[in-house]
Amino acid sequence: MDFELTDEQTLLRNSLQKLLSAEYSFERRQAMLQTPFGHIRRVETACRQGVLGAGLPEAQGGFGGPVETMIVMEEIGRALCWSRT
Repeated sequence: MDFELTDEQTLLRNSLQKLLSAEYSFERRQAMLQTPFGHIRRVETACRQGVLGAGLPEAQGGFGGPVETMIVMEEIGRALCWSRT
């Protein structure tokens, strides 16, 4: 079995890492939690790029499968848990 990521999967991972590290730092997440809606508009960039469509059927605007879903969830989880302590 080949467990290496494809070029497209690596690009997805790298793009998410870059976006989340630039727009969703620990400090921004803390500030976000204090807003009435619990979000900041910059993070919505990921949604507009279709990240939340990972694993959904293409007919409904989705892409990929279980590996792409894992990549998205892994990077979102990494950003939520990141701190400077």
